[in-house]
Amino acid sequence: MKKSLISSLIASTLLLVGAAFPTITKANTTTIGDIDYGTQGTVTTNQMAFLHGLSENVLYQITNRGLAANSPWYYDQTITGADGIKYYRVATNEWVGSNYLGQINDNSITTNNNQPSDLVNTDGKIVGNSESKIYHLPWQHNYKIKSTNIVYFNSEQDAINAGYQKSKR
Repeated sequence: MKKSLISSLIASTLLLVGAAFPTITKANTTTIGDIDYGTQGTVTTNQMAFLHGLSENVLYQITNRGLAANSPWYYDQTITGADGIKYYRVATNEWVGSNYLGQINDNSITTNNNQPSDLVNTDGKIVGNSESKIYHLPWQHNYKIKSTNIVYFNSEQDAINAGYQKSKR
């Protein structure tokens, strides 16, 4: 009796979860084409978004974490899955599908040999710290710098030419 009651409760719970979150049951998908390194921008989720990892041209679902609803994320690469969904890389090996996104801001960049060449942020400025001689891209940690130490550059190459090094974080 107890086993059938517990089984019924588990089955009911799974049905409710499936109804509330129908997109979490997505299967793995292969990719179509190569990774596009020449795109970057921000994406904003329109619901809780589940992540995928990429291994040997297969996008697999990451089950232990996701992205909060209505949260913006920087992306620097895209790829299309065989399921017809475009995926955006939001972390080292974490990709979010366009089916979870409400807003996509594309700031495409010029590429050379499939690698980003001259990254310029959306304001056209790279921010350097004149005290440390380190420059930061807008999405990097420690982007906010004391106003008396701010130096602006139009590109990473301009910062490098001025003797600045890219922040490692």
